[in-house]
Amino acid sequence: MYTPADLVKLVNTVKNLKAEFLDHRQTKPPFFIGWEAVLDKYFQDVPPGYTGNFYFEFSNGKMVARHLCSTPDEDAWGFEMCKNPDLVKKAICQELFGVDSIDLAEFEKIRLPRHPGNALDKKNFAL
Repeated sequence: MYTPADLVKLVNTVKNLKAEFLDHRQTKPPFFIGWEAVLDKYFQDVPPGYTGNFYFEFSNGKMVARHLCSTPDEDAWGFEMCKNPDLVKKAICQELFGVDSIDLAEFEKIRLPRHPGNALDKKNFAL
């Protein structure tokens, strides 16, 4: 692989994966906003003390946080994020993609507004 396009092409040979090159020069940014409002409907807040620097696993409605992926189970801590994970998964798929299963979800059909992008002025390009 020599270019980002080569990587995208290779990743797209894997079933159920769709890669996209995020070109910073695009006039229509591929990023979406509004995630927090949607996810807040379905998940409980993490307890105080959790930071974004933890490694975490999410399974069956529970989250287990570790300082590192090698942190032993006895030093990890967990908490419940949602009561009925199957129902939550279905509801999120319906709200974000208009389908009842993640297998039917298509990134191109996501129902969130696109990020408007940030314009850079000339002072950002000073060397």
